[in-house]
Amino acid sequence: MYQINYLAVVVATLICMVIGSLWYSPLLFANRWMKELGFGKKDEDRMKKEAPKAMLGMLVGAFLMSWILAYSVYDVTDFVAGMIRAFWMWLGFVVPVYLSMTLFESRKWTLFFISTGYYLVSLLIIGGVLAVWK
Repeated sequence: MYQINYLAVVVATLICMVIGSLWYSPLLFANRWMKELGFGKKDEDRMKKEAPKAMLGMLVGAFLMSWILAYSVYDVTDFVAGMIRAFWMWLGFVVPVYLSMTLFESRKWTLFFISTGYYLVSLLIIGGVLAVWK
């Protein structure tokens, strides 16, 4: 049985959180994301108040994603090969979920690309890290 390097999983979790903080910041996609969701100033204030709970949920999700990805790259020892494995995980699991949400919930395609883009970048980086850090 493959032994998980929990320190690598924790670091990968933190990497996801940093990428998410940048991705959904005003530097990158926060303004467009909020606009596409129809959020205004009132929603921004509510989101700031609810941010700690949302960040905790994201932390748990990032940990689970990193932990499962660590098992998925157990037999890979090359950074690029880890990224490739992570790409297939993204394509097979993240894209279909967001595609269904976009189509059945009449969501905007911009939201699809912002959200799936975050997961693509996160998974590629942590896939590489987890592949080489055993």
